[in-house]
Amino acid sequence: MNQDCEIACDQHVISYLKDSENLRYGNTIIKMLKISNNIQWMPGTASLSKGKSGIKRRIKMISKYKKLSLGGVIFGVTIITFIAFIGLTNSKIKADVPNDTSVKASKNINETERSLIYITLSDNNEGFDNTKVSSQDLSPYLVNYEDIKSIVNQLKKFSAVKITVNGEQISEKSEINPDAQFIRINGNKCKSSFIIKGEWNKQIPADSLLKDNSAINELKSRGIGVKVETKNNISNLDYKPSIKVEDTKDLNIISNKLFTEYLNYYTKVAANNDFKLRSYKINQITVKNNNNDSFEFMVDFSVQPVNIEAWLTPNGIKSDDWVNNKTFFVKVSISGNVYSIKEKSTSP
Repeated sequence: MNQDCEIACDQHVISYLKDSENLRYGNTIIKMLKISNNIQWMPGTASLSKGKSGIKRRIKMISKYKKLSLGGVIFGVTIITFIAFIGLTNSKIKADVPNDTSVKASKNINETERSLIYITLSDNNEGFDNTKVSSQDLSPYLVNYEDIKSIVNQLKKFSAVKITVNGEQISEKSEINPDAQFIRINGNKCKSSFIIKGEWNKQIPADSLLKDNSAINELKSRGIGVKVETKNNISNLDYKPSIKVEDTKDLNIISNKLFTEYLNYYTKVAANNDFKLRSYKINQITVKNNNNDSFEFMVDFSVQPVNIEAWLTPNGIKSDDWVNNKTFFVKVSISGNVYSIKEKSTSP
């Protein structure tokens, strides 16, 4: 760092000298080094670098230093002005992206079909399609933990990819135990009614699961309230546009292309009835590359109704979700009124 400071000082001094005086300035530096070599350095004071390689480098740069001509200054100012003009005029977003753009957007829409089965067990069988049958069981009309385990094991038998009981996900380590008038599931107290949900990533004929199901029939025979709901052909849409950049790093073009892809996607799936937004607006799209250069693309677009499953969970929408690919990070802020599965949606 000390050597860099010395070189900067040299350039500043030489800029005020005539071309023929560079040599004299270099000799002055050499004489100063000879004098300072005989003086003991005191801490806290400035000194000259005395390393041989540093001295050689400094003298060499002094001898080669050339002043920037007036023409060079004018040329540099012209280039900077031209670049600034191009940058400012290009910041306006064009309505249409040119067809010859080197930005390519690849669609990545994964659509899978799911099947869901909801089995509700209740101590009270009122409102359920049950027939009470007398039983010698100690608790003929109460759901116990063994009943829940029996249904869970039945869903496992049919290879359910996900099982939940009252929202608690069941895994190999899960525990279902009695606790007085409650039932503990994963350590949490639950009480009637119990909603057991099984999920498959494919279509599964519910009839095959329910037919001759001894566990469900046994519960009904005891007077337990049992309700079974099935939902098939539920589309699980996952849309993550990726942008491939070849010859351009123009964030304006990238943002336009991204918005076009989102717009086309939302329009295409607007008729889907599984999940719906009654209305929505894309507030902002921010594109960032690996160098953290960013460009905010502001839009105001509404469609009614529109499917937006890519950002939707059963509990609502995730605003500010991130889509990540190898080159760019795309942030989309979305707002709207979200309704859950169509069968359970309510009127606004």
